[in-house]
Amino acid sequence: MHPDLSAILVSPVTTIVEALRVLDETAGKILFVAGDDGLLLGVLTDGDVRRYILAGRGLDDPITQAMNVEPAWVEQGVSEERLRAELLSRQVHCMPVLDGDRKVVDAAWWADVFGGPVVPRRPAGVPVAIMAGGQGTRLEPFTRILPKPLMPVGDQPVLQLIMDRFYEQGCTNFLVSLNFKASLIRAYFSDESLPYEITFFDEDRPLGTAGSLSLMASALDQTFILANCDTIVDIEFADVIDHHRETESVITIVASMKHLVLPYGVCQLGDGGTLDALQEKPRFDLLVSTGIYVMEPEVLKGIGTDGPTDATDLIRRALESGRHVGVYPIPERAWLDVGQLEELQNALDRLGIR
Repeated sequence: MHPDLSAILVSPVTTIVEALRVLDETAGKILFVAGDDGLLLGVLTDGDVRRYILAGRGLDDPITQAMNVEPAWVEQGVSEERLRAELLSRQVHCMPVLDGDRKVVDAAWWADVFGGPVVPRRPAGVPVAIMAGGQGTRLEPFTRILPKPLMPVGDQPVLQLIMDRFYEQGCTNFLVSLNFKASLIRAYFSDESLPYEITFFDEDRPLGTAGSLSLMASALDQTFILANCDTIVDIEFADVIDHHRETESVITIVASMKHLVLPYGVCQLGDGGTLDALQEKPRFDLLVSTGIYVMEPEVLKGIGTDGPTDATDLIRRALESGRHVGVYPIPERAWLDVGQLEELQNALDRLGIR
């Protein structure tokens, strides 16, 4: 279901960070910016926001600084044939519908016109390394019996759901590290007929969040994706890889906006311990790592030779050697963390699974 027009119609005085919250709440991936007279001023997509953030601009800037002021649109009463042609040629999932005075009167959604949920994705087509050897302590007591990669999300284990989503974007080669309850995971997938290739690698000891890459190094001779088995993201990985290559990064971190509200009044103290101000329930807007990365094979040099290695170690080494580490921001609603019980239930709700 797509949001109502009123939910995605915003004022030009809206800030970037406020727009991000609306994008997350509506999950529509687009906002129409209109004045008090209803005239269209521009549109803002999550891609526009991402480019704005990557340019180093401020989140408190007005939305008019980041919006597209010459967006594609269709006139009210346009034929179904013309509407289809416009959506196909623009490859967008939504366009504003304007009347003769250029006022916003409706939204034309790809899903309504074509009966499908999304614009076709471009293929990413790179290997995907998935770290699936952890004990899943955040999901205890369930993971004392069932390993985290086999935790059911609807009628699929989470590991299969993650691989299926990558497969939809053209990824067919999966390298999966195992340790905890590895035999159960192997047994499950040995009975499944899947349209992609899975190669399992066994850790003989915990190697950290990226140490298992040392076991896969000979198979990772091109740009690849590193993912955890408790993270689901709804993004175009072809776009992430394009950004990774355009910025000549050796590592690109997929990072999500996170909107946090501290449910307390925060005391700001002055000299002598006196109260300067009391900030009630402050809100923080942060960009946090999702645990998914695009990497180049060169970051694997020397990995696993001196004990466990985490992804943060690879990032630190890359920065110390003067190599570029990029960031690819995504909206909060595009990231699902299924590694803890509360978030697992949230994921089921957001995926429409009961």
